[in-house]
Amino acid sequence: MIDKKHQKPEFADDGKTAIDNLILEDELENLAVLALCDAAEKTSDVVGDGTSTTMTLLKAIYDSGSQLLSNNPFVVGAKTPLEIWKEIKDSCKLVLEELSKMARKVETKEEIKSVAYAAYANEEMAETIADLVEKCGENGV
Repeated sequence: MIDKKHQKPEFADDGKTAIDNLILEDELENLAVLALCDAAEKTSDVVGDGTSTTMTLLKAIYDSGSQLLSNNPFVVGAKTPLEIWKEIKDSCKLVLEELSKMARKVETKEEIKSVAYAAYANEEMAETIADLVEKCGENGV
C-alpha cells in the first residue's frame, strides 16, 4: 500500500510501482532506489513484465555481495567491490547462457494465454491478449 498524502492510498502489486513511490531522506540511499527503479524500468521495457522478479534478484545479489565485501583485510574470503562486480557480471553471463538453453518459443494460442495469465492473473485479459497476438502476430503487425 502506497500512502499518498491527502489522497486515497494506492495498492500496488508490482515492484516498479512500489519502488517508484519510495523516497528516502538519505541522498545516497535514495540514489540506490533510483538505480533500482531504472533496473525495473529496463526490465519492463525489454520483456514487458518482471519488475518484482528484478527487485528480488537485485536484493539477493546485494545480500550475497555484502557478505563477501569487507574493509577488514584480515577477513578470510573478503573481496574488493571490483572483484565482486566482476563475479556478478561473469555469473550473469552464465545464467543467461543457461536460460537460453532452457527457453522455448511460445507458439500456440493456449501457450500465449498461459503466459498472459501468469502476468496479469486475469482470465479475461489473458484471453484478450491471446486473441490479439493471434490476429496481429507476435510483433503486432
